[in-house]
Amino acid sequence: MTDATELQLTDLDKFRIELMLNLSTSDISLNVVGVDGRRPVIAALETELLATLMHRVHAVGGYANIFVSGKSRVRQVSAVRGESALFSDVAEDMISEAPSGVVHVGTFLDYVATQEHGVMVPAILRDDRPSKLQDAREVTFA
Repeated sequence: MTDATELQLTDLDKFRIELMLNLSTSDISLNVVGVDGRRPVIAALETELLATLMHRVHAVGGYANIFVSGKSRVRQVSAVRGESALFSDVAEDMISEAPSGVVHVGTFLDYVATQEHGVMVPAILRDDRPSKLQDAREVTFA
């Protein structure tokens, strides 16, 4: 049995700690504000499944500042509920033919980065309430 004082951190736990430290000490913008005035932050890994990330976005109300850690980079992406998103009418529409939930987050963000007005996807894959992901870009941590 593992000693109670021994803490096993996953890669996601380690990234969350790094992210919170950088958000508290760096000038990283949190552009997404929910309807309640909060600025939800979600940490994810590029190797996680898109469905897992979308569940996290849904859990915080569809609005989130998402930070995604890869091998040599961290990317930030904005999630905004479809009815509040600017230019949602010209965003790439993937609602009726949603991406597979088993695609990796990093692969999907590679695609989002190519779409000038973002991508509309179901908030929960196979859901009818869309969220818009946009502004996938690399950020620099201290």
